[in-house]
Amino acid sequence: MSSVNLRKNINVVIYSYKGKALKEVIDNLIDKSSGFNNLSFQVFDQFPLTRSEYFLNIPNFQYIHIFWDHIKSPCKYKSSSIKNSNHDYVLILSDNVLLTKNWDEELIKFVGNRHVVVSGTGIPEIHHDGIYYLKKEYLSSQSISQTDFINRDFIFAQVVTLKLIEYPDYLKYNGEEETLSIMLFTNDIPIYSFPSNFYETIGERFIESTYHTFSKDHNYNEFISLLKNGNNKYIHLKKSISEWLSRYNISSDYIKPLPFPNNDVEYDPQVSPFDKIDSRKFMTKVNYIS
Repeated sequence: MSSVNLRKNINVVIYSYKGKALKEVIDNLIDKSSGFNNLSFQVFDQFPLTRSEYFLNIPNFQYIHIFWDHIKSPCKYKSSSIKNSNHDYVLILSDNVLLTKNWDEELIKFVGNRHVVVSGTGIPEIHHDGIYYLKKEYLSSQSISQTDFINRDFIFAQVVTLKLIEYPDYLKYNGEEETLSIMLFTNDIPIYSFPSNFYETIGERFIESTYHTFSKDHNYNEFISLLKNGNNKYIHLKKSISEWLSRYNISSDYIKPLPFPNNDVEYDPQVSPFDKIDSRKFMTKVNYIS
């Protein structure tokens, strides 16, 4: 066992959209940890009802309830957690991932003090999905592999490593994994995947299978611009991504911007005066708001 001086602080960040397995995921994460390192939690739970009572007895636990129809970007919650963290490591986890025994010790042993990121399991294969999107599939692997590709289900790194880049909080879902991969690659930060049995996913990913009020394609064309031009309204890449594109047989000429506007409104509807009007707004005509 590591000496007490090597005890590390891990910030666990989970964004959940109507996740039915959220409590199971957190219980598993605690039960399967070594019990040696210090875990603290930030859980962003976008759900019709608050579920804070499930986690009252967990130390160092911050539960943030988000009403189901709010449209703020999930990437903004993750970005904010990273920027405000003073922990040694951060684990960004989806709400349907179950890790294996002593996951924390294995990850810390591998990452150490290096500027590397661990994300996903197995070997990713990337395909063009029509002319607008990329499709990701994963081949089974029994070893650690350098993939240089992010899987949002599972991201682990030193906090200082992820602070070297700007998490793409201008996106909401689609393009998040690809943009993160590109940003890390162009900052010479390698991404490794762990063996396929390091974790398993259970149940559905409800952000993909159920109705949601925000657009998953919000600012997606900014990712397309990054892919084609090496820059967009938010970032300018430090080096060419031609090697990264070639590795995954991605054609920046073949993939096209979305031809239709699919962005959410830029203002927050929840701070609008209209949102504060009671149920009468559904039964009467509203001409103006003073």
